[in-house]
Amino acid sequence: MGCNKKVVLCFKRGDTFNLNGILQDKIGTPIDLTGYSISSQVRDGGWLVSTLDCSITGAASGKYNITKSHTDTQNWPDKDLKMDIQFTTASSKKISTETILLKDEKDQTI
Repeated sequence: MGCNKKVVLCFKRGDTFNLNGILQDKIGTPIDLTGYSISSQVRDGGWLVSTLDCSITGAASGKYNITKSHTDTQNWPDKDLKMDIQFTTASSKKISTETILLKDEKDQTI
């Protein structure tokens, strides 16, 4: 993890936000998430847009899921937002992903 790559996700406001991932080390080996907790927020500058629902779905294989229901995302601003994912180890060490640019667009089908 670090500041050396740009991550962009496109998302339609009013849809269910669902992100599955695997936490990996620098060479791509999954990190065991046993004893970890996970959190994530979406922000517009310093303004909190949403705290996301996070769960570890496969601790030994580093798998996690981040979601927010469509009813919660329908009021997100129609603009670029930012998020990251923070992992807290069993020893309380905090590890954050790169900042993710969330390109939030208005859904065209209502």
